[in-house]
Amino acid sequence: MFTKSGTFHPLSSATLDFPKEPTPSHSLFPMENYDLLYTRWEDDIIWDSENMDHIPEPKLLTLDYSDDPKLFGMPEDKATEDKIQDGELPNPPKPFDRKEHQFTKKSKMILGQVQQRQKQEEDEQMESSIAQLTDKDPFNLSNDDYYRPKNIERTVSSVSGSSLIQHSLPAQNIHRTFFPTHLNPFKLRHYHRLPLSKRILRTIGTRFVSVKTLTKLIKEKEEFREKQKAAEGGGEIFFMREVQDLSGKDSTLLLMEYSEEHPPLLNQPGMASKIRNYYKRKVGKETDPEYEFGETAFTHTSPFLGSLAPGQGLQSLENNLYRAPIYKHSSNSSDFLLIRTKQG
Repeated sequence: MFTKSGTFHPLSSATLDFPKEPTPSHSLFPMENYDLLYTRWEDDIIWDSENMDHIPEPKLLTLDYSDDPKLFGMPEDKATEDKIQDGELPNPPKPFDRKEHQFTKKSKMILGQVQQRQKQEEDEQMESSIAQLTDKDPFNLSNDDYYRPKNIERTVSSVSGSSLIQHSLPAQNIHRTFFPTHLNPFKLRHYHRLPLSKRILRTIGTRFVSVKTLTKLIKEKEEFREKQKAAEGGGEIFFMREVQDLSGKDSTLLLMEYSEEHPPLLNQPGMASKIRNYYKRKVGKETDPEYEFGETAFTHTSPFLGSLAPGQGLQSLENNLYRAPIYKHSSNSSDFLLIRTKQG
């Protein structure tokens, strides 16, 4: 920059590159704008347009992101009242165009919805990535990811419809009859397998006991429910409201048996499940399959391991805890069911 005598030496265009290390002719501190300090930009200023030695060539304005915005200045919005006081008349307002305003409003709404949807997708993607990172257990050596069916949950849920399951009111309120807070050793030993009372068995002895059918009771209960529907205006009515409503004597009873001795998940009384029949259609026209129980869901893939052949169906028991395949077994006509009451 300066010599020892203090005289200024202008640099040529070939020596404009600033050296990386300080020299006797250059400062240790970098300059703010090299061209502003060391080029003859004053020669291009037009002081008098009528008295000019030469016409300067037009310069290309180059803006550097590292420059301070204060060098160029920032425009300031001026209020309309200030413009009128200064003698500046504002532009006359354009006539209101309802059609143009309608299209502009609709475009803004669409752009707002698109931006909101993009933000939701980014948040969902971030949550899924975080969930995947947290679900990866370094000590999990079961390789479940290699055996889990891919792209099945989305297909099944989109085809089968809503999976809303409504439990009974005693189950929702966690009634102490079905959800005890303390279990003694006897109930823990016979968990979900309470035996018949020995006192009742002793009173029976070795004599024959007549088997009472529930056909009459079921018919009376159906008539009572029809009257209750008519009294409340018809439509679907939720009947599982009281503890007395949770009984296996007043309707058709389905028995579900686990294939394992100690199942990991068990439903308490009053908790609901749903039977869903997955069916893969054949090519061409065919009649819809008829199942005695459950709702039919047409799908191309199986929700479990394996695949469905055209014309093949698979039944499953589903709730908020699990989804398990079920298979119907025919029972003997000589079998009968003993229902345990509160007295034994």
